[in-house]
This record gives sequence, structure tokens and C-alpha cells, in this order.
Amino acid sequence: MNKLKTSLALIALMIPLLVCAKGRRIELQEKLNKHRSIVEVISVEAFIDDFNKELTIEFSEEWEPVIIEIKSKEGCIVYSNLYMPTANSTLSISLESISGGDYTLTISDEKMALAGDFILE
Repeated sequence: MNKLKTSLALIALMIPLLVCAKGRRIELQEKLNKHRSIVEVISVEAFIDDFNKELTIEFSEEWEPVIIEIKSKEGCIVYSNLYMPTANSTLSISLESISGGDYTLTISDEKMALAGDFILE
């Protein structure tokens, strides 16, 4: 009985840790849609891990080549990269060299741009 109680207690303690494991989610919103229908919008999620100072972007489907940019509140580009997403691909970006502050993440191709704001601590 004690083993069961201990196991249940450990499981109860692990659930909040697993929920927070991805980090803070960045809410991405469509900024530009020239020729893409609602059905064609591809699911992308982005998370900030404050502990490891890392940004993770998850693409659930294959996409055209995208430009990923991080801009400061003042409009300075602190990160820019061309990336070719495949289905279920993940891109991790180290934010170690970027100072704390307010930033905007933009993921764009020639038809659409997704953008979301985040605070780097």
C-alpha cells in the first residue's frame, strides 16, 4: 500500500513538470495572407525555455522555405535564418547571446507571415 501511495505521489508531482517542460508558448498570429486559403495554413508552435535560454519552433507539416527572424522592440534584427521545414521537424535556437527584453518572432514565406511577441528574461 505504501508503494502505491508513493507511486501516486510521484506521478502527481511529475504532471506539472511535464506540462511546463516545453516552456512558455509564443502565440503566433497570421500577419499577411496573399494567396493561401485557411485550409492551407500550416500548424506551427513556438516555445521559450527560460532555463536553457532556447527558442523551439515545431512544424507539424512540410512547408516552403521560411525566413525566421527575431527582432527587438526597437526593430533591430538579432537573429535571421533561412529554414526548410519538413513534416514534424523542430528547430532550436540558442538565445544565450541575446540580452533580455521584448522581442518579436516572425516566421514567413512568400505567401504568409506568422508573428508573435515574447519577453526574454
